[in-house]
This record gives sequence, C-alpha cells and structure tokens, in this order.
Amino acid sequence: RLHNIEKRERANSTALKETLKASEEILRTVKPGDPNGILVFEPGLGEIQKLKEDLAKRLPPDVRKVATILPLHANMSPAEQQLCFEKYPGVKIIISTDVSQTSLTIPDIIRVIDTGFQRRKELDNEGKEGLEKHPISQADCDQRAGRCGRVTDGIYTLTRIDEKTPFTPYISRPKFPTPEILRTDIVRTVLKAAASDFEIGILK
Repeated sequence: RLHNIEKRERANSTALKETLKASEEILRTVKPGDPNGILVFEPGLGEIQKLKEDLAKRLPPDVRKVATILPLHANMSPAEQQLCFEKYPGVKIIISTDVSQTSLTIPDIIRVIDTGFQRRKELDNEGKEGLEKHPISQADCDQRAGRCGRVTDGIYTLTRIDEKTPFTPYISRPKFPTPEILRTDIVRTVLKAAASDFEIGILK
C-alpha cells in the first residue's frame, strides 16, 4: 500500500446504502480514466446475489447507466474472475467474498465497503463441520482495508450486511482470527495423510 486510507464505521448503515452513496460520489467527483472501483465484502454467494439485485433496482438512473456490477468468488472460472480486473467507465462495483482479501488484488479500487463477516469452515457444538457466518477479526478488517490505497487515497467503511444484522465495532473484534486447525475437523486430513503413507510426526 502506497497511499492513505481513511477508515470509517457506519453502525446504522448497510452495505447497500454505503455502496449507493459511494457510487454517486465517484460519479460526481472522479475524472474519466481515473481509478473508480468499489469493492464490497460479503460473506457468501447468497449475500452477493442479493446486493447485486438490490443495486440494480436502487441505483439512480444516471449512475445505473454507467455502472458495472460484477460478482467475485472462488467458484468462478479464471475467465469470469478476469472481468473484475478490466477497466470500465463510470463506476465499477465488485461484490466479493473474502477471496479478494488476500488471494486477488484489483488495482483500481478506491473504496472498500466491508460487512465485517465471512463464511468459514467451523465445528458446531455437536462436532459437525459446516460453513458458518462469523464476524471477522481486526487483522482481517485491516487486510480488507488494504485493498484500496494502492493507486490513490482510499476510504474503508465498516458497516452491516443489512438492517437485521447487528454491528460489531472494530474495537470489539478479536485482534486475530482463530487458526483453522483449532476450529475444523482434522481427522480426515490425518487419515488421508496416513493412507498416502505420509509419516506424521510431532515437532518437539
């Protein structure tokens, strides 16, 4: 990161409201050809699709005419993901899971809108593994904020998924995420390693 990032918290807002506001500001203030990207972090595919549909309905007509809205997640093909790296006139809105938190860097992002949640593999109280929705850590928030501020100054906004979702302030979040080995079932991994004749030892 080379440029400044202004960090905001919007406890009484939502990803939809903040994206609408950012889109109008970019269209009004950003010169043609300059970076014009908004990256919105959602926890899963369902939330991505809902936000995309809501934006298509709620964007003002002048913004809608020049807005490009693209999803981004790990199940997309490389060709589909590549569309997010292209330049588009007007306003470019990428709605992504945490795949773009560390794995992918989109160069022309100047706004990051973060719902503060992710879906991750985790054991429930009965010991069953599933994809659960959880608030992210401070370190994850910082990582997401760093997706802007690469080509010019950026703004990071932590808000809510929707009106029903409670807001967790940055200061109330754990400093770091729980390591995956402590929240998932490693039995299958150990059995696969043993079946493949890998020798599993303990470091002392």
